[in-house]
Amino acid sequence: MKDAVVFVHQCYNRSEDAVTATVAMQTELLKMPVQGLRNNGAAALDMCFVAAGRADAYFEVGIYAWDYAAGTIIVREAGGVVHSVEGADTFDLMGRNVCCGCSTTITQYAVDLATKYKYKDAVLTTKA
Repeated sequence: MKDAVVFVHQCYNRSEDAVTATVAMQTELLKMPVQGLRNNGAAALDMCFVAAGRADAYFEVGIYAWDYAAGTIIVREAGGVVHSVEGADTFDLMGRNVCCGCSTTITQYAVDLATKYKYKDAVLTTKA
């Protein structure tokens, strides 16, 4: 991971739990350290960067199918992997989350971080 460029976005849900989970993951990535941590603001663009080899991984929760459907095809056609932040054996286009990378070795780090900080639950759960 020390040479990896990773894309992680700030989630739209700005609840304390969501922000805490996102910042904790980004902090841990920076301490690994990764080569770079980026945020372009567009899921499809970030997935195209992974497909083109300009980035090694991208993961996000809280997005919609139209944000990453085309990117999923592009990454897979380029030889990359796309799955859920819950694991390499799951993917639901309507699941509002995506994890992609150049290999499952790289994406497993994202899955581990997402699990450790309960990223999916924190972002998709809103508190009154």
